[in-house]
Amino acid sequence: MVKLLSQFLDSTGLIVWDNNGNRGSATCFVFRGLYIFICRHVLNDIVGEGKEPLECVDLISQCVRVTFDEEYCKEPNSNFNSCFCIEPSFIISDVTLDYAVLKLKENGQQVPAGLYNGIALSHPSELAFMIGYENGQRVIDRCTVIPQGKLKEKNRQCVHGAEAADHNYSLKHLLLLHTNRSFPKMSEKPNDFTYNTFYCDSSGSPVFDCKGSLVAMHTAGFICEHENGVYNIIEFGTMMESILDDIKKKHKIWYNEVFANQDIEMCDEVYINEQDVEMCSEEF
Repeated sequence: MVKLLSQFLDSTGLIVWDNNGNRGSATCFVFRGLYIFICRHVLNDIVGEGKEPLECVDLISQCVRVTFDEEYCKEPNSNFNSCFCIEPSFIISDVTLDYAVLKLKENGQQVPAGLYNGIALSHPSELAFMIGYENGQRVIDRCTVIPQGKLKEKNRQCVHGAEAADHNYSLKHLLLLHTNRSFPKMSEKPNDFTYNTFYCDSSGSPVFDCKGSLVAMHTAGFICEHENGVYNIIEFGTMMESILDDIKKKHKIWYNEVFANQDIEMCDEVYINEQDVEMCSEEF
């Protein structure tokens, strides 16, 4: 499974910004061509409180950079001019589903292959895998999917957690996950900030099923405070199926343009054998 997922690492990038001292970073990923996905709330973080991101596209273009190079990810602000810029002429987004699509400016560098493979975007049944950043390096995290049948009994807790994270939308659009880091040993390395570092930058992380299909985008976590730190107990991801349905309804011209050629070569058109799939049930 690691071999299967490793081909997606290069397409998962780090988006960084410096808006007059307002600095931050988040995860993004190449969807197709020059288009990348990020979380909509990240745009709010970039432009600042009280501003509408879609009215600040020039500002976003000026202060945002995107890199897919791990060497730059470790010290992104020192390599600000060596990254991709954002086209100010194209931004589509939705607050409810918490997604945004940006377009990279061509600069002579090769853009990694897109992660969308055209496979039916079904809800994964047991395991999913998220690619995010930890100390400037990409990390693959195995996640346990909370089954759809369990959503009703967890409905009140999950809705409360989603509202706390400003995700006031139906659970049918969500993929709920427990990760390997959801329940760390509280006595182990109490001063280690690695866990929190990963999730601080993980908004926008792609989530895959055992066949390597892109099924969701990580958007938030339901946190639990402890004397040794803050831990994410349940991770939320917006289903890609819901995102694409929304884009098809609201931005049909762009949707048809991007999906016009279903034969576009993508990074996950690599042969997936039965052994890869069987590995999903093995220890990651």
